[in-house]
Amino acid sequence: MRKDNLGKVFNGEGYWKLLNSNKQVSKDGTFSKSKLMDGKVYHYNSDGILTRIAVYKGGKYVGDAVMEEQ
Repeated sequence: MRKDNLGKVFNGEGYWKLLNSNKQVSKDGTFSKSKLMDGKVYHYNSDGILTRIAVYKGGKYVGDAVMEEQ
């Protein structure tokens, strides 16, 4: 079960959802020694629009997630 780490200081271990300076999700997943092991990295353009979601498994980039148009 995932616990909400909102308001806690990132310690680099376990499940975390990290936010960027615009309070948008930047990384979401399981970390080990501060490295994203299994999860997603969210990329935004300069206007704050989500442009890409990179997927990581076993600490390695495995491809991009499918993004649905809204």
